[in-house]
Amino acid sequence: MKKQNILGTVGIVMIIAFCSFLVSCMYEKTETVKEELIVIENTSLCVINNSQDTVLTYLTLGSIGDTNYVQSTLGVFGIDTSLIQGSFTLLPNDTLFYMSPLGKGFNGNLSFGTPPMNCPDTVQYPKGINIFEFALNNNFAPNSQETIDISCVSGVNCYIVSSMIGGGSWNNGTDTVSFFGNSDLYKNTGLSGVFPFGCDSCIGITPHTPYCVGHKTYATPQKTKICNIQRNSTTNGGVVIVRFSGYSK
Repeated sequence: MKKQNILGTVGIVMIIAFCSFLVSCMYEKTETVKEELIVIENTSLCVINNSQDTVLTYLTLGSIGDTNYVQSTLGVFGIDTSLIQGSFTLLPNDTLFYMSPLGKGFNGNLSFGTPPMNCPDTVQYPKGINIFEFALNNNFAPNSQETIDISCVSGVNCYIVSSMIGGGSWNNGTDTVSFFGNSDLYKNTGLSGVFPFGCDSCIGITPHTPYCVGHKTYATPQKTKICNIQRNSTTNGGVVIVRFSGYSK
């Protein structure tokens, strides 16, 4: 089937329908969906609640002060506040999506059940907090890359799974990657797209790792730099799907 750009209202409807379809699929199966379904000018971010929990979800924007990027949460995932951080509610099996305007990058992170914190309360969050990080549609910058990852540097409070459809292929620096996800606190070493607990450089623990009083022993770093999933920003397009798959036990 010939690929066509899907823009405007038609594109929005098709992306919502596509993301809704994915709710009923296991993430391993999404790689079998034909890319012809989603061919779009900008990369979209689709958030799905794959659990039976109602989840307060936080969006925190990055690149504040750089007007090449989205600078306000207003209207993103239905957020009605114009700040650098906002929250929205994901009901069970909810699907929401956002695509930044053409020419605007979209940079920040998503966290589930709590705002992101470097040193979360060890009683309330005994295993810490993980986040989904993204830098999308930054093709206005020379030699730039779109990047996504799951950061468990500050711990793990939930399971996040991401899959990517359309646009150029993604990689971990060596191998092509079409989906990835995090596991429990000490089980992320060896998983592409995931920064293990305390390993802020992916392959090690540096002075930039937040020092948190009473923190648990940090995890084993990755052997190679596989924590970022990336692609050349000139091949942007398609959809990055982020699934909340439940809170960690």
